[in-house]
Amino acid sequence: MNINQVMTRDVKIASPEDSLQTAAQKMEQNDFGVLPVAENDRLVGMVTDRDITVRAVARGVAPDKCKVREVMSSQVKYVYEDELVEDAARNMKELQLHRLPVLNRDKRLVGIISLGDLAAKKPGPAGAALQGIAREGAASPSQSSSKEKSPTEPDRIEKHVRLSAPRARVWRALTDMREFGKWFGVKLSGEVAPRAKLRGPITSTGYEHLTFEATVEMVEPEKRFSFRWHPYAIEPGVDYTIEPTTAVVFTLEEVEGGTLLRIVESGFDKIPASRRAKAFEMNSKGWSIQVENIKRHLAGRLTHH
Repeated sequence: MNINQVMTRDVKIASPEDSLQTAAQKMEQNDFGVLPVAENDRLVGMVTDRDITVRAVARGVAPDKCKVREVMSSQVKYVYEDELVEDAARNMKELQLHRLPVLNRDKRLVGIISLGDLAAKKPGPAGAALQGIAREGAASPSQSSSKEKSPTEPDRIEKHVRLSAPRARVWRALTDMREFGKWFGVKLSGEVAPRAKLRGPITSTGYEHLTFEATVEMVEPEKRFSFRWHPYAIEPGVDYTIEPTTAVVFTLEEVEGGTLLRIVESGFDKIPASRRAKAFEMNSKGWSIQVENIKRHLAGRLTHH
């Protein structure tokens, strides 16, 4: 049975242009703790009661003046309408979620599904098991109550380092591919530009059999540089190209005595559950090492690694 056979099609949504007050009123009227945010039938984010209270109110933002777009989370978990209900149920259980937005293959929002929906439609022992899971926190068959865990909880790696070098120098270390390769441990050439493909052999000890592959997304000179890649893609014979990628963003900020470099890798919530935790763990460790590498590189103290 496919998800589109059991999902709820009447989805209560927020617009990114709605005020937080309007979104909060929709939550109160329907006893929801979370709303999908859609624009022209496209899912663009999620907004939760926590987003409103913590991100907005704690910053002193007036709820009737602040728009949903300003506080919503853009990293969203979802399922496709033609996927099997068993897969949806397993994913929701693993992710500790009780409902998910449903998209068609054109990435348009077409419904919402909850464990309650699945349990009501699935007969026999499987349905009983789903009902047991649903009772743990799903209060409504279509959209969850405010007691539900948010589907947009932080799922990212964040590192930062203060570098004793001017911003222009740090920018060169990030975007000159030969120089990037020296501290990152990869042999690259060429120039970075949006949509450019970066590919080359990894030179770090123990990983020489692997190839670095990434696609440049954003280049804002001396401010921001980002690319997408497949995290911890090290198993031979595995086709990682069918998986979603994570986004790596380098942000530079001029501070007294040098430059503050922030590194954020996000999107682990889209990585298959079977390897998500390991990819997150290993990349987190890897970025801790790379932060020290670029620091030593700029100080002229980096040895071969």
